Amino acid sequence: MFQSISFVRQDESTNMLIAVEPNYLLFVADGCDESSLISLYPNPRIYSIHIPAIIWEQKAYHDAMLLCELDASTQIAFYTMHDKINAPWLIKSKSAMLFVHWLDPNIYAYLDNLFSITNDDITLVGAGCGTTLSPSAPSLFFNGKPYDKNGFLLLSSHNTMAIGAKHGAHYFNGFYTARMHNSNTIATINGESASVFY
Repeated sequence: MFQSISFVRQDESTNMLIAVEPNYLLFVADGCDESSLISLYPNPRIYSIHIPAIIWEQKAYHDAMLLCELDASTQIAFYTMHDKINAPWLIKSKSAMLFVHWLDPNIYAYLDNLFSITNDDITLVGAGCGTTLSPSAPSLFFNGKPYDKNGFLLLSSHNTMAIGAKHGAHYFNGFYTARMHNSNTIATINGESASVFY
């Protein structure tokens, strides 16, 4: 799904190189403004997702961005809660990522809709996003213009995403950070015993 991933602090954003052709997914931390980055390029295709912080090498940054170049096989689209998803490419997708504004109460309807038009073997990951500085502010953007808060950004690919029990989480500086485990057993979920979930 991702061709490359670049971590950049706010004051270094003018040094980034963005090609015209690819689509980009940009994660923007609370203390950042992506407008300076977007204004440098005449025809960008940058989908921005606002989040509280970027966690990079076990440190949380509120003044950083994560720029992900999407590979050619990745399809990306925004749908509102009223849209009928008619995307033939979803039938062949092996993985998909869904982003909504915070904990959008319609997320279950979005997921049900997606599961009804995708294959059984798809890996589907969903996440809420937004800024803690202004929770009601828009959190999903295309080229600096906000999307409707009642909708979701969908990325899908015919490549398989590796997500499973080998992934875990580590609590660091007020955030849960992903890490790899050698074991295939999940012992805790959000700091609580995982046995109650099984």
